[in-house]
Amino acid sequence: MILKKELIKKVEELEGDLEVAKDEVKRYEEIRDRLSEENQRLQHRVESLNQIVPTKELHKLNENTIYRLCDPEMMVFHERRDMGVDIYCESERDDKKWLLTRIPISPEYEAYSEMSLSDMAEKIEPLVKALEIAFKDHCDYHIHVVSSFSKTVYTW
Repeated sequence: MILKKELIKKVEELEGDLEVAKDEVKRYEEIRDRLSEENQRLQHRVESLNQIVPTKELHKLNENTIYRLCDPEMMVFHERRDMGVDIYCESERDDKKWLLTRIPISPEYEAYSEMSLSDMAEKIEPLVKALEIAFKDHCDYHIHVVSSFSKTVYTW
């Protein structure tokens, strides 16, 4: 026979263990969220750094054996662009594609905020078509012209 006092004590112990477990789960969720945000930030940083020629390679710029995608001082325009066109190169012999250049387009805020997604696509389309024509007869590489635009929706 089990005494009521023993049952109450056992229930209180289990409730205490449950609270500890809930606190642990909450702590692990916070750690997961923080690590996920850090991972996203680092991935973005890696993508940004891949666009910049390393300092030890800068002498190659003068030899025209490599090039810089953009001036690092201008990187903010590439990262925070509203619209843009990216041109990727892909070799016949290699499945890897690499960024050839990026063209950022950031219209005036008032005009941009009033544009619909189809308006944005219309603005970029002539540039994409011109680039397609420019690279049409390139025999050694496949050229990918990718247009992009973003729309921020503010909620309250």
